Amino acid sequence: MISNNNGDGPKRYAKRVSEVVQVLREKALKQLEGDPFLGSEESLLIELGTSIPTLRQAVRILQHEQLITTKPGKGGGYFATLPDEEAVVQMSRVYLQARGVTIIMLAEVVSPMVEQACIGLCKNTVKSLRRQPIDFLNNKIQDQYWLEPEQGTRTIAEFYDLIIHLSENPVAELMIRTLVTLTRHHDVLFTLSPEHILSLRPNMLPLAQAIYDGDEDITKILVKRQCETVLSYMQSLP
Repeated sequence: MISNNNGDGPKRYAKRVSEVVQVLREKALKQLEGDPFLGSEESLLIELGTSIPTLRQAVRILQHEQLITTKPGKGGGYFATLPDEEAVVQMSRVYLQARGVTIIMLAEVVSPMVEQACIGLCKNTVKSLRRQPIDFLNNKIQDQYWLEPEQGTRTIAEFYDLIIHLSENPVAELMIRTLVTLTRHHDVLFTLSPEHILSLRPNMLPLAQAIYDGDEDITKILVKRQCETVLSYMQSLP
């Protein structure tokens, strides 16, 4: 039960709100995979042993976090909801930019995640999933626009986006999207040069094949080489 002494000052009220926020946040996170219904206002007041102002302030905070939504009327109440990915990416970008994080700093952190995503997919026992990067490249390999900077950069990004998505690593997905958003916000059109595309392209199909074959050693070598090439190019940007 949450402490709820009458006559408390602002500090104690803020503490009570924080306590309710913590309990409701944990409850919402647990129920995201199941029944999202957290309860009516009346039932939560009883469950938490708190006051209406305290509960409503806590709910407002969690609505800002996009963890709780409310539905009025019959059958309504408070419901757990999954935060919007785009909103989380934007909040991450704002925070990192406010802390002075550069694109290079973020890329240096993301590169090992890309490596782990490739290795994670390599270990996946479902061959049809491991096959998808090969199928993707086979559909793109004959594209006459491969060597055009924007098209080539987009194809390479889509290739790794696919691998990260298939690896089911939400941390890597979030960081990659944050990197892309931060790059766009700085008005940096991150486009690989034809020379870098030429250096990356020959290793992509062997990498996809190594992932399909479940060959972790070759996968590690090839993806590390790819990440080093991209990071080297980003470091050379003005």
